Amino acid sequence: AISGGEKITYNYASGGSDTLDAIIGSTDFTQGNQMMGQTFLLTSHDFTVRVSDLSALPERGDSIFFKGKTYTVMIDSGSAMYRFSDYSRQNIRIHTKELT
Repeated sequence: AISGGEKITYNYASGGSDTLDAIIGSTDFTQGNQMMGQTFLLTSHDFTVRVSDLSALPERGDSIFFKGKTYTVMIDSGSAMYRFSDYSRQNIRIHTKELT
């Protein structure tokens, strides 16, 4: 478990779920059309968890339930759904978008 984390429920699109500890954060992404001169700032809600606490790596359709809200694993703007957050790849930062 991650020290100082908060409880979340990770739901797999393929079925099943894990209850685990996560550190809550956020990441800003830019998305836009350079030809049109438009750029938008998107903020993802991030959950950093131990890889060993997950039954499988994040995939499209997975979601996280935290404090009465549901977050879907984010795949917008061509960005990765997750990133390893340490050199030894023991922790993973999952990018999500709030649904409710």
